[in-house]
Amino acid sequence: MRRAWLLLLAALVICLAAYLLARSLRPPLSDADQIRGQILAAAAACDQHSLTAFLRVISEDYSDGSFDKQRIAIMVRQAFIPNRPLHVVPYLKDLQVSGETARTDLVAEVTQESEKHSYSIQAEWRKGRHGWQVTSARGWEGASDLGF
Repeated sequence: MRRAWLLLLAALVICLAAYLLARSLRPPLSDADQIRGQILAAAAACDQHSLTAFLRVISEDYSDGSFDKQRIAIMVRQAFIPNRPLHVVPYLKDLQVSGETARTDLVAEVTQESEKHSYSIQAEWRKGRHGWQVTSARGWEGASDLGF
């Protein structure tokens, strides 16, 4: 019995050492890289019609003066029409990080069936316990063309 415990403990120590070694060889992503990842995650969520994944990028206290997170969720759900492909390609033009906040300027090319639209979006970001999330954005309001 004691031998089994020693083997189990040795296996745990080896696993922990392997994890720490792998983590030390791969440095953490910079804030800018984390934001770029969030932009790509939001675009992929649209392509996959995943409302949950899309909303992970939006802060609970999102407010742009006209919309809040709940209203955005309703509009995005309406755009995710079953069997109607939606493809989003983001082009990041500018990214400025300042401590726990950031600002991005990007162009989003949105294709739904054969219709293609382009939106110039400026977004404010904040780093919180759920990572980087959008707290406010403008430039996307014309997306009503897509059924929002």
